[in-house]
Amino acid sequence: MLKNSSQSTIYYMSTLKEGFMNYDPTNPTYAADYKTLAGESRKVKIGISLSCWEQVMKSADGYVYIYIYDAAYLEANPWTDAKSHYLKMYKLDATQLNKTNWTITYQ
Repeated sequence: MLKNSSQSTIYYMSTLKEGFMNYDPTNPTYAADYKTLAGESRKVKIGISLSCWEQVMKSADGYVYIYIYDAAYLEANPWTDAKSHYLKMYKLDATQLNKTNWTITYQ
């Protein structure tokens, strides 16, 4: 889960490979899953919903990367320019996620 404890609307993007940003989260096809209002929590997806994150992470490099973006900035700029302007990047392994009960809080 991703909990947006900030006062702003954000988008998140998640990937199993650092810097692999192959889709625009503001695209109408994806926005409903990746746009997160202030105070809202959302189940994190990596293109699809996963039931066994540990196994998928282990088959990659052992980490999940979650990028947080300001929604207003992302919606006002082309993805090719905006994707490198994230607010925060989380690099987490299964041990770290277990310690947080699989909830990441963005503040």
